[in-house]
Order: sequence, then C-alpha cells, then structure tokens
Amino acid sequence: MKPYLYVVACISLFVSLTANAAFIANPDPSTLADDIDGTGYFAADNILFSTEILDIGEAILNNGNIFGFYFEGSDVLDANNRHVIFGSDDGDNSEAVVNFANGIVVDVDQGVVQNSFSGTGNIGFFVQLSAFGNGLLFSDASLNAGNIDYFGAFERNASPGTFALLFADPTNQDLIELVVSGTLAPVDASSPSLFALLMIGMFSILKRRK
Repeated sequence: MKPYLYVVACISLFVSLTANAAFIANPDPSTLADDIDGTGYFAADNILFSTEILDIGEAILNNGNIFGFYFEGSDVLDANNRHVIFGSDDGDNSEAVVNFANGIVVDVDQGVVQNSFSGTGNIGFFVQLSAFGNGLLFSDASLNAGNIDYFGAFERNASPGTFALLFADPTNQDLIELVVSGTLAPVDASSPSLFALLMIGMFSILKRRK
C-alpha cells in the first residue's frame, strides 16, 4: 500500500471506531459540569449513596428500569455479576446505599438489605429496560450493541465526587435513567489511545519503507 493511502486508511479507521461516542445533553447546566466523557468506570468509596431521580419505564408504563453496577472485567451477560441498586418497583426519589466493605446494598426507603454481592475493583453502571424487552445498556460503550455510548456522567459543581449518572438515547436525547451517586472518582483509560497506536504503527511502516 502506498504511504499516503495507509495514512488515509488509518484516519478512516480511527473515525469509524470513534463515531459512536455520542453527545449526551447536560440535564441541568446550572448545577452540573459537562459530561466527563470518560471510560464508564469509577472508583467508589466504601459507601456509595444513590438517589433515583428519573426512570422512564416507571414514568410511562409503570414498569421501572433496573439500575445497578458491575465490577470492571466481569461477565456482564451473567446476571449474577450485575448488582441491583434500584429495582423495577423503585419509584422516583428512591434512595439506596451500597456498602462495598460489607458487600451489601441497602434499600433506604424500606430499611432492609436488598441484596448482597462479592467482588472488588472499579465499577461500571448498567440499566435494564424492564418495560422495553429487558434490553441492557452499560456505561462502558464497548459492551453495548454497536459500541453506542448511551451514558453520561456530570459532576455536581457544589459537591465534587457526586455525579448525575445519565442513560439517554443519543439520537434524540430522550432520558432513560437518571441517578445521582457519590462519592465517585472517574477512572481514566490506562492504555495508549487508539489514535496514538494507529499513528505509531503508521510511522513505523513508513520508516521501514524508507
């Protein structure tokens, strides 16, 4: 392949692989910073407080979404690795506490332990659309069909570490799920970016050709 064609191919591949990183609108710019556009993973304190603000399934069909978390690297298609924070019967303004030290999720409204879990490490979030065929969406876009990014994380200006976690349809910005959680620390990608790797490969080939 001619050098300039290789450059075009690299750029085209990069564009095609990153095209699914969609814009998710800020639900409240007066109190929230812009979407961090991160990896979809977070490091959490031993205690994670969460409040469900909006659940589109509950609002439209009285059959709520299921919102929860999973540990990075786990098999998310196995329901045992998806840990529920808010079930389909939890309404707006429901509250829950995840205790990572003890491996339990507490339903604050009911005052009971909702479920238990095991595992450590960074966490991502998921929403299961109970009213819409039980489809699954993940904060890590690479786990979604078509690698589409449905997730946004917006830090509260007045409360660093507290995030509005939002799942939305990127094509029309329709809200799917909105939960406020804290305290979280976004996890940045630890490996070189895809674009950087492509450029390294490109220059390596061009150098060998010369």
